[in-house]
Amino acid sequence: MKIISLKLEDKILSEVDERLIKNRYSTRTELIRDAIREKLLQLEQDEILRDIARLPPSSKTKEQALELLKKQCKKQGVNTMRDRGSI
Repeated sequence: MKIISLKLEDKILSEVDERLIKNRYSTRTELIRDAIREKLLQLEQDEILRDIARLPPSSKTKEQALELLKKQCKKQGVNTMRDRGSI
């Protein structure tokens, strides 16, 4: 594992510390690492949704792909752009 340096505003660091306690993380590193993993997964899924959205609207494949991705996201507990009203 590599070590990185990270600068955060005081307000963000305070929020990290609050979430740390509320969500039973043992360290800031653990919480930040988990948040990065979740964000990377969300970005990947959002990219897939954008690709699907570019398919022709009448495409049955598009609807099937969207449904499959939505189920996958739900299973992993990740909000998608579609859930947030962006597509």
